[in-house]
Amino acid sequence: RYLHTKKIPVFDKDGKPQYLIGISEDITEKKIAEQQKIALLQAEAARQQAEKSAEQMALLNEKANEANRAKSAF
Repeated sequence: RYLHTKKIPVFDKDGKPQYLIGISEDITEKKIAEQQKIALLQAEAARQQAEKSAEQMALLNEKANEANRAKSAF
């Protein structure tokens, strides 16, 4: 579980701390949603990079084919 906690000291009349009041909020679902969003963004970036690499490979392959055709024609 993930908790967001706030703590507030309570002082006596002389200014000495007597006890601590704490309030906690369960933020587990929010944290999980954030982690899923990050994973989704990373996956999208990886997909875009893979597409870019595939396009570059296709271009290089076409250039190699052109070079082979030119060599054969020579």
